[in-house]
Amino acid sequence: MNMSTTLTVLVVDDETSIRNIFTDIVAKKAEDVLIHTASDGVEGLQKITATAYDVAFIDVRMPRMGGLELLEQAKKIRPDIEVIIFTAQASIEDAVRAIKMGASDYVAKPFRIAEILLVLDKIRRHLGLKDENKMLKEQLQDRFNVSNMIGMTSQMEKVNELVDKVRLGDMAVLITGESG
Repeated sequence: MNMSTTLTVLVVDDETSIRNIFTDIVAKKAEDVLIHTASDGVEGLQKITATAYDVAFIDVRMPRMGGLELLEQAKKIRPDIEVIIFTAQASIEDAVRAIKMGASDYVAKPFRIAEILLVLDKIRRHLGLKDENKMLKEQLQDRFNVSNMIGMTSQMEKVNELVDKVRLGDMAVLITGESG
C-alpha cells in the first residue's frame, strides 16, 4: 500500500451516533478512506470474514459479542488487520488487555475527530512501512538468489539444487568438506 491508497475501515459499534460520526464526518475529513459499519460484534465478524479491511474501530461493550472477543476472532481470521478499540468505559485493564490481544491502539469515548484522524494517519504510515518492508525483502531475496552466484560450474549447480531443496524446510543441515 502506498501513502495515497484508500484505507478500508470498518466501524463496529452498537451506537448509531458513533457510526454516523464516522460515515458523515470522518469520511469527509480523512483523505482516501472508505468506511463500512456494523451494529454489533456478530455483524462485524461477518464483515471482517468477507472483506479484508485495513483497520477496524471496535467498541468494547456491545450486545451479542463484545469488542475484545471480536478483536480475538478478527486477528485469527485477518492477522494483518489493524484494530483500534474504543469505549466510554475506559479502563487501564481493558486497554492493556486489548493491546496484548493485538489491538494497535485504544481510544476513549467521547473522542475528538482530530484524534481519529491522527490514528488513521498513523495507521496509513504503518501500513506503508509494512508494504515497503515486504517489497525490500522480496528484492533482497531476488538479489541474493543462488542463481545469481558467480562461478556456476556443474558441481556448484548440484550444490545450488541441494540448497534449494533444503532452504524452505525447517531442519538442521550439516555441511562437511574442505574449506574454500
